[in-house]
Amino acid sequence: MPTISALKTFLDQATIPIAQKRERTFLDISGFPHYELVISNWYAYFLKDDEDHGMGGLLIVSLLELINEKIPTGFSVQQYQVYTEVSTINQKRIDILINGAGMDEGKYIIIENKVYHWLHNDLQEYWDHCPAKPSMKVGIVLSLTPASIAPALSGKFINILHIDLIERLWSKASSISTSRYLFDFANAIKNLYKDFQMNDEIQFYFNNLEACNKIYDIGDKAYEYIADQIRISGEKLGLRSDRKGDYYRCLYDPLLPAVYYTVTFEKTFEKNKCIFIILELWKEGLALLPRIDREVGSKAVARGLTIGVREHKGLWKHFALREYPITMDDLHNLSTVVETYIKRDLEATYLDIKNILQEHATN
Repeated sequence: MPTISALKTFLDQATIPIAQKRERTFLDISGFPHYELVISNWYAYFLKDDEDHGMGGLLIVSLLELINEKIPTGFSVQQYQVYTEVSTINQKRIDILINGAGMDEGKYIIIENKVYHWLHNDLQEYWDHCPAKPSMKVGIVLSLTPASIAPALSGKFINILHIDLIERLWSKASSISTSRYLFDFANAIKNLYKDFQMNDEIQFYFNNLEACNKIYDIGDKAYEYIADQIRISGEKLGLRSDRKGDYYRCLYDPLLPAVYYTVTFEKTFEKNKCIFIILELWKEGLALLPRIDREVGSKAVARGLTIGVREHKGLWKHFALREYPITMDDLHNLSTVVETYIKRDLEATYLDIKNILQEHATN
């Protein structure tokens, strides 16, 4: 196991890779980055040449190019309709089905869209669902990584990668300013690859397992130190600290839990070296909020506190708070620093609220 001195030398000398940037997209924000149906719906949107994406038929052109690079006989379709989740006779569902129309009636492109899930669907049933000669239809397994097509389906289904289709489309559409949503969708597909591909950061970790794990253990100890220091500050103030979360500790009087201090911090201060000390209201404190606002609010502002930042109606409210930068010197004696800030800046407001609560309890 590396010593602290060896770890310091390692950190001083190691070339630590820059974190791979993963831009959030609308699929991440919506909570559907890996949902095949959602991705199929977006492909269907871009496949429809009369939609408002402004790219016309560039996706079908890109798809046909990739198809014809894999099959020798050639395949084309210019007029078509696009459907998703098409039911077969046994209630199986084809992810995306392109039906030829007009002069291309009777042609089909059958797309099985795979994102992470292993290929277990009945492709033969999808093939049989489309009543056309083999030369008039083509099946595609659209996957993140190369997928094996069963020998029985050879000549019926081919494998195309999501990234190849997106990059082919992007090369054609990048000069079109009206291609709405394409940039975000392309990044969403690329993010799927970032989620499972080996990168420089992961390679660095595996090459330096012992040192990285030791540093991780030290990080956990640093986190526990911060949490313990906040608990000790509460003990110095005569307060309990058994309400806790990943990034906060609550300091309160068990006989008067309706008002208490919450000290929030970012884990090990890796980005923001600061703490917030909050006066928080709960239960009776919330019930008396109008009076507390009226009698204490202006005095809290005069004392340098920020009022009414966050609340969860019916559960708790951040009545007043203040932010404090934390230096390395502060970390050496964090419990005293937190105790000092509370006494100097927040205790008077805490006592004002405590008096209101106690007066209400006796009436």
